[in-house]
Amino acid sequence: KKEEFEACIRKLGSLPKDAQSSTLSTLSSKQLHAEIEECHKELKALGHVNKKALDQFQSFSEQRDSLLVKQTELEEAKGSIEELISHLDDKKHEAIVRTIKGVSKAFTEIWDEMLPGGKGVLKMRRMQELPKDADAKAKMENYAGVTIEVRFPGGGQPQTMNELSGGQKTMVALCLIFAIQRIDTAPFYIFDEIDAALDSTHRAALAKMIQKQAEPEPEP
Repeated sequence: KKEEFEACIRKLGSLPKDAQSSTLSTLSSKQLHAEIEECHKELKALGHVNKKALDQFQSFSEQRDSLLVKQTELEEAKGSIEELISHLDDKKHEAIVRTIKGVSKAFTEIWDEMLPGGKGVLKMRRMQELPKDADAKAKMENYAGVTIEVRFPGGGQPQTMNELSGGQKTMVALCLIFAIQRIDTAPFYIFDEIDAALDSTHRAALAKMIQKQAEPEPEP
């Protein structure tokens, strides 16, 4: 009978670890047989039963646990990457602001040197006003370029590039080049007929500035 009962148990497929309760060991053979018959009736009432369901459930549970671990690892990696990107955006924004401020300051100084009595201003143009707590990425995406406003010697209102003559635009462009050179010096520049649209006064100022920019900086 024992072999018969064990065979019946095997037919049930994989069972939970606690399925073979210690209480069954106290039952007589007749009682065990009755229990098995009752189980058979219940199984028949259920219809078709996937006997491998428990094995599949355990396998899928293990796969699920493994995937959850990987998900956690990926989320942690994502957080680290996003933190790095945010840090790089901050550094990029700081570099842009620092460079623009430096070029703007140098542009104003050079304009004053080449055109005494006038004034040149370079500033960042933004699409809209952002809150002070906006992140670096939003601030960079809000930049729309730079604006230059100048006033030549002799008074008058500040003018934008669209309002200037050819010679005046040349002076603005040259002042911007010299300003960039002061902030980030290049080994050499090639100019081709840059004084073609300039009058004698502006040509003299240009020659003086080129000579000054070409001189090596004194050692500290």
